[in-house]
Amino acid sequence: MYGRGGGLVQATIQRTKLSQSASYIDDGQTAWSTIDVDDLARLYECAFLRAQPGSLFNATSKEMITTKELMISIAKIAGIEKVGSWSYEDAAKALGPAAWGASINQRISGLRAEQQLQWSPSPNSLRKELEQGSYQNKKKP
Repeated sequence: MYGRGGGLVQATIQRTKLSQSASYIDDGQTAWSTIDVDDLARLYECAFLRAQPGSLFNATSKEMITTKELMISIAKIAGIEKVGSWSYEDAAKALGPAAWGASINQRISGLRAEQQLQWSPSPNSLRKELEQGSYQNKKKP
């Protein structure tokens, strides 16, 4: 989830600034589904109004972003030139258990929510948000 200059994306920007490097695990081709916080809020509203009790839905945009693409964009925001790969072992030493999540594909589909709730994600993009949106010049909270 991203947007409004916060969340895990902002924490990653801060970690990148502190370490003075933007690193992705192995070849950086691990891909993640994303969702804008406002799209997620609209999905909650649709689920409240239309979903059957006990229903389960994924919230995701159509965008997939690789960890390499993400870290290249974050490096630009952080003003860091050093972007590169590190091994899973080195990532685990630096990130602890979070390294596992950063090393696996996390792709999901929001098709069920689209079909059953008449919800659709906006054309927002994490890449665009990083390059032009709420993460630009964001100060540490």
